[in-house]
Amino acid sequence: MFKRKIRPAQEEMTGVLYSALFLLIWYAGLLRGILTSGFQSSYMLFLAAGLIPLFTAVQTVRRALFYRRQREEIKAAGNVSRGRIVNVIMKSSPYEDSHHRTRYRRYYFLEAEVADPGIFEENRVFDEYGTGALVCKVLVIIAMLFMLFHILFPGS
Repeated sequence: MFKRKIRPAQEEMTGVLYSALFLLIWYAGLLRGILTSGFQSSYMLFLAAGLIPLFTAVQTVRRALFYRRQREEIKAAGNVSRGRIVNVIMKSSPYEDSHHRTRYRRYYFLEAEVADPGIFEENRVFDEYGTGALVCKVLVIIAMLFMLFHILFPGS
């Protein structure tokens, strides 16, 4: 029997499968166009634009795996503190399913009052994406600006 595991919102990898499917179709269409009519410089813009969903999917997976590893490390450390749950906050976000009906995805957050807050200070997250994300974004922007320049000024 299939057992559903409930994960916190930070550990979810929603939309990665759809992004991968979109990228497969995107690059297959570009490859078909390149093979039938030959390579043209305008294809560079579309090849670079296809990197954006790829980058987003990779960052989503990296973030989810980071939070899953962090949760496992915290569980392994065994830092248990006395406290009590003060409030449960529910956040609903609408989305459209495959039959074009509006559905709601619900996220639950526990608000806890911890008796010894000093234990949790060492487990703060300072940088969840790292510097690789910034470098990739800058490279995509430079490639897109280069292609835009060649589209606007074709003789240059």
